[in-house]
Amino acid sequence: MIESLFSAILPWILQKGTDQRQNSIEFQNAQLAIREAVNRELRSNRALIDEFLERADGDGQVACKLADELSFTAMERIEQSMIPLAILFACPQPPQSREPQPQFQNWSAQLNTEAFWIERIYLRLRILRARWRAGQKYQENSMRYIQWLIAAWLANANDKERSSS
Repeated sequence: MIESLFSAILPWILQKGTDQRQNSIEFQNAQLAIREAVNRELRSNRALIDEFLERADGDGQVACKLADELSFTAMERIEQSMIPLAILFACPQPPQSREPQPQFQNWSAQLNTEAFWIERIYLRLRILRARWRAGQKYQENSMRYIQWLIAAWLANANDKERSSS
């Protein structure tokens, strides 16, 4: 399904200028659908992290099973399409509705666009999955950082949906 969205917008990216692309209804609809796929994926991944942290027993078997459930399908499709993230996620950095820990603020200070923000989320998720699969003891602060990144992203996405309705 998501592949058909990329085929719909790829000609616009290759042939049209930025203004024409942004004004294209096809592009806007495809962009909206792709963003929604990413949001669904992030909600699911956030739930898995929440589940692990609620247990707080560091069970390696549970972590390994949860790692297998982390989903990267939407982001992998975007990467395979070779469409720059900055085209699909072109807004400034999501506002931080919850006051972050100072360390989180430092870690995310250079993430000044949605594209950088979403890339960081998926990078941290992939690192987390690798650590879980390797049986490494989890680092709570690292997991809380991922939770915070995703929460800020999803809060911003929900705000955009409310304002466009």
